[in-house]
Amino acid sequence: MNHTLSHLAATTRPATLTAARAALKGAGLVQARAPELVAEAVRLERLRTEKRVNRAAWAQVQRRPRQAPVLIPAGTPAERLAAARIRTVKAAAKSAVRIGVNDTIAVRLTDDPAAIGWTQSACTDYTTYRGKFKNWACNSWANTLTVPTTWRVRVARRGLAQIGGMVTLDAAPLDGAPAGVDLFAASWLVQGRGNKCTLAHGAIARAGIESYHGDTPELALRGLRRKIRAAQWSAHLALADLAGLVAEHGTAIIRLSDAKAVGACDYGVRSWCAAVGLDYAAGQATIAQAYAGYLSRPQPEARAAILHALRRVRVITLESTS
Repeated sequence: MNHTLSHLAATTRPATLTAARAALKGAGLVQARAPELVAEAVRLERLRTEKRVNRAAWAQVQRRPRQAPVLIPAGTPAERLAAARIRTVKAAAKSAVRIGVNDTIAVRLTDDPAAIGWTQSACTDYTTYRGKFKNWACNSWANTLTVPTTWRVRVARRGLAQIGGMVTLDAAPLDGAPAGVDLFAASWLVQGRGNKCTLAHGAIARAGIESYHGDTPELALRGLRRKIRAAQWSAHLALADLAGLVAEHGTAIIRLSDAKAVGACDYGVRSWCAAVGLDYAAGQATIAQAYAGYLSRPQPEARAAILHALRRVRVITLESTS
């Protein structure tokens, strides 16, 4: 196919043999080549169609919003690993410890066991508020939590990050526990009044879903045994209509002895009372007040203590009417 025939097919675009012969005659070419001219015209038209389709597809691509580039994370691998560890510890602490709106919490990683701890510093800032409260004092706590660098392995993977409503700073397994019981030397945070927290050292005993914090391994194991015995009537606890019972005996008194009777550890009771606004030092509250606290922080030990108090009240009521 010579250039002349291609040029003639492009300019005349013959669709039939008759049109091709007329075009060849007008160009002074042999009319016997009419089939070649038609075939060339068809080929050129196909190329034009493909070009239009490709141009439309490219225009569609150009109109699409450009996707954000995938960036390599900032920092070295060691820095990213440290940041991930800090995020995990901070999330566990924030879910178990009361942190005020203006409070701050920092997490430090350490390889020195003696450095593990918790500090709170009172801060006063006169630049926080705006408007009519400008220059007013804003009081807050600067909290610093120091945990082992391997906290996720030593604590989180063992299911001790939050146990009994308290966050664990460090834990190390201890020998001498009965079969089926895990025993750890540990440090944990106890919620105090307001946003105040204190650091406690002792032992944690755990069997299944039950756990107990104690000053010593012996006290932790003893408390866990009491707690497991108290769980023998857990089926009654699960089926009891707590709201109805509270409505009937809401003014009755629940005491610390009720919490101890169901196996709740003293650290857990202190932390729960502080978290829900009950006065631990008073040693008692009304069942309605305890139930309100349970609704805001529904720990199983609180429910068990409320039901124990209700059972005690009903026994006293039956004895007085008999």
